[in-house]
Amino acid sequence: MVAVKYLILVLMVAAPAFAASPSAAPQDIERSATASVVLGQRLTLRLPNRFGSARQWYVMNDPGPQLQFVSATLAKPETPLPDFPQDQIFAFNTKLAGQKVLRFGYGAPPPAAAPPARILNMTVTIVGK
Repeated sequence: MVAVKYLILVLMVAAPAFAASPSAAPQDIERSATASVVLGQRLTLRLPNRFGSARQWYVMNDPGPQLQFVSATLAKPETPLPDFPQDQIFAFNTKLAGQKVLRFGYGAPPPAAAPPARILNMTVTIVGK
């Protein structure tokens, strides 16, 4: 298994390793993490990806009303060779104090017919000023 770490600019979260095979049960491909941010600050999430992969992370649910999606970009890889690490960066504006679960899928982005190979449920707590 490959260890995967999620870097959140406001919080560092180490997630358990996860690898999925086509026959993996949903609990084998689904992981959870948490983050906390102050209302008014931007939430930035860095999720691990692979350079040159046809797969990518995408948001599976509506981030509102607590969060507003701003952007999803790929970081410039240190080594631009196929299958080398390359982070995918998501940015959200905070709009409302409270808690929101962001659900990310990793695979061919919609409207692909295949289900995601991995799922990350990120529970975000937005603390009011």
